Amino acid sequence: MKKITLKNLDASGIQPLSVENMRTITGGKRGCDPFLEWTCMDGSCISVILVNDGKKDCPDGDDETL
Repeated sequence: MKKITLKNLDASGIQPLSVENMRTITGGKRGCDPFLEWTCMDGSCISVILVNDGKKDCPDGDDETL
């Protein structure tokens, strides 16, 4: 398990959340980019432009249930 360090803090003492930081926090698991991707119920990721586009892109179709 990797240690989370206090490097790269902003002026308020908060480390910016990035995909790389999420990999560290989650032990290397990728996770979806919260700005560019939708997280399907099974954990897979799709582009946010595919949400509510009339086509089920997530395995269970949860991207069309909003």
